[in-house]
Amino acid sequence: MRTTTVLLLLCVSLPAGRALHAQGASRRQPLDSGAVARLTWRADGRQEVRLVAPLGPVTDSVRFCRMPASGCGAGSVNPVQVRSTRDLAGVEVPRGSHLLAGAATGALVGVLFSAYIIAALNADDTHPSTGRKLVGIGFAFGVPTVIGAMIGSGGHGWAPAP
Repeated sequence: MRTTTVLLLLCVSLPAGRALHAQGASRRQPLDSGAVARLTWRADGRQEVRLVAPLGPVTDSVRFCRMPASGCGAGSVNPVQVRSTRDLAGVEVPRGSHLLAGAATGALVGVLFSAYIIAALNADDTHPSTGRKLVGIGFAFGVPTVIGAMIGSGGHGWAPAP
């Protein structure tokens, strides 16, 4: 009985131990200078930056300029800042976009516009042709969907740096 319990405990704990080990110390690949990143500071929260110098696992300080900004460096309103990596709680890099979320939001607005157009056309006594109704509804649905997708594609999601 005792051997069975020990074997069962080992079989359960070995996979869990591997998963916990994988979540241990993060091994980051270096980020090149010029890369856009979102840095999370222990005391100051998050800040979107453009790196001025490479940031790697053995780097002791982070050199960056705040984003968004038209310029960076000496003589600009956005000087280069230097902070210790000891104050750094996390580094994220841009991944993906919000294209689908923007398109979905636009489609929702389009559905509301389409419902309004359908109600307005049904209340009209002139009875426009079916083709005109479909074109009107298509524009009322399609234009907000495309605009939402365009707005969503301008933003991006964030993922932990590799």
